[in-house]
This record gives sequence, C-alpha cells and structure tokens, in this order.
Amino acid sequence: MKSLKTTCRLGIGFSITLEPTGSHYPGSYMLGYEGATVRVEPSGKVTVHVASVSMGTGHETMVAQIVAEELGLRDLSDVTVIESDSRSGPVGFGSWASRTTITTGSAVALAARDVKKKILQVAARLLQEEEAQLDIKNGIIFVKTKPQKSITLEEVTHAAYTYYPQKVMEGVEPGLESTRFFMPTSIETAEGPEGRNTYGATANSAHAALVEVDEETGVVTVKRYVVVTDCGRIINPLIVEGQVIGGVVQGLGGVLYEENVYNADGQPLSTTFMDYIIPTSLESPKIEVYMKESPSPFNPLGAKGIGENPIEGVAATIVNAVEDALSEYNIKITSLPLTPSRVYELIKHAKRHKT
Repeated sequence: MKSLKTTCRLGIGFSITLEPTGSHYPGSYMLGYEGATVRVEPSGKVTVHVASVSMGTGHETMVAQIVAEELGLRDLSDVTVIESDSRSGPVGFGSWASRTTITTGSAVALAARDVKKKILQVAARLLQEEEAQLDIKNGIIFVKTKPQKSITLEEVTHAAYTYYPQKVMEGVEPGLESTRFFMPTSIETAEGPEGRNTYGATANSAHAALVEVDEETGVVTVKRYVVVTDCGRIINPLIVEGQVIGGVVQGLGGVLYEENVYNADGQPLSTTFMDYIIPTSLESPKIEVYMKESPSPFNPLGAKGIGENPIEGVAATIVNAVEDALSEYNIKITSLPLTPSRVYELIKHAKRHKT
C-alpha cells in the first residue's frame, strides 16, 4: 500500500499474546503465594504490611485501593502501605512474574475482609443491630434499611481497643487486624497425569500497528499503534494504561532500535546511549489502549498479571506490518532490530533478485 510520500509504503500488522502470570516453582524460594497483614489502628487509620515491592509499578496505590474498597474508607490517604520489610511483615517472595496483584492483592483483600467482619461485629453491638444488616461506606458503619442509624469507624475502633462498653468485644478476638496468605487455586502443587500447572492466571492482549516504510532510506515509522488488553479485573485503569504504554515503547525499542554491536575481536561497540539507541517520546507513536475485563476465577479479585504481557506482541506486530508494507518484494524478516540500514539492505536484496 503506497503512502502519500512516493518512496514510502504503508503496512498493517497484528498479533495476539497469551501470558501465564503468577508463577510457582516448588523446591525454590520463588513460590506462588504471598502474605499480607491489614491492621486498623486505634485512630481509625489502616496499616498494611506486604512482602512485595513496587518497581515504579504502582503497587502501593493498588494495595491501598483494595483496602479502602474492602473496608469502606473515606480516602486512600487513610491507608499506609509498608512494603518488603521482613522484620515486620509476613513471609513473601517479592515482585516478579506479573504476580503482585494476583497474589499480594488477593492476600490483602482476604485480610481486609477478616477485619471488616470484626468491625461489623463490634458495630452491631454498639448499634444493637444484626451484623448482616450493616455496611460500611466513607468511614461510616450504618444500617442498610436505616442509613441514618450509624456510627463512625473511629468510634468502633475506640470501643474495640478500649473494651468500652465492657461487653463490646465479648467472644471477639482482640485487635482489629488479620494476616492472610494466598495462592491461586489454579496452581497444582502435586504432579498430575498431564503434568502440573504452575501459573496463577493467564493474561492476553491483541496488538495492531500501521507503519510506514521508506524504500529509499529503510526508515520504519510507526504511524499508529493499538492494544486491547485483558488483565482480568482492573483495580486502577491509569496504572494499567501506563504499564501497557511502557511495555509497547520498550518493545518498539527492541524491534526498531536496540542492538548490541561487537567488533571482530568480540569487544562491545554499543557502550553508551549514543550507540545503543532507545526510543524517546519523540520516536514513540501515540499508543491507543483499550481494556477488556474477563475476571480470573482463580483468585478473589479476579485479577491477571499486566507487568510483562504488553511487550510480548510488539515485535511480531511490527514485523508483520513491515512485511505487509513490502509485500511486493516477498520479504521475510528473520532478524532484529529493523534499523534503517538493515531494512534498506533487505529491500535492495529483494529488488536485485526480483529483476
């Protein structure tokens, strides 16, 4: 397909991806479970301890959102998240394999639900209502059929920690906290007749790109890039969008720019970012991200991983698009990156053999 520029051709490429996430490797310290502790302090504020650690991927926000939603808090600022402190937090194995929302997030949700049950038990005695008739929103515990009859979370925590009125904690374990561990139910810890599944959920995505290839220079320009991603239930759409955009840009670097070059003696020549090219905002196209939610049945959040899946379809998508643009020459791409010189040589070789 010809571009408006006489030396340029347009091509469209597609790919689909499947990414098993939340790995479990028996016999190692890379196991499929994580722990979390959720504690409502006497002030009504919440402290959460988790073993995972954010690498700029927004885990703290995700954890705080889950707790705020489960406990019906007023604001995320009511939640303090403490990560990766083995002296005070539960046992866990960290952040890898696109697993944190699946494992840590689920453990956080389960612990928060335990704490919520205890809060409602105490509130039911203070309000003299049945526990099943109560709910929490914006830090207020209220009777569902009589919302005006209510009590604040701070009042409940004060009663729970001071045992006043005296019988308010009768039959209830002291404290407003819970530690829970979670491993996805899809993980099989024993070998079966068909092997063993060691993953917690499977994410997937579909990619499409429109590229322009200049026959005279070999330059490949990505004109449009679209991704539809399914990472299960989405906790924070902005974080998911950021993960997808970052993964696609990293993938574009691998397929179009990044190359380790060595001389005849095996000495590296790509020793600085002047030689090892990575895409900046100037080289990156506008990336359109669409999200589809199909919750996983294997964890209480319905989550699937999102950390690694976005990059996986980029190379195939761009290669397919470039081959489509140059379909007249029947070019088959077998190596990356598609630098201008490499694309130019492919075109030159194809033209020579065509004639």
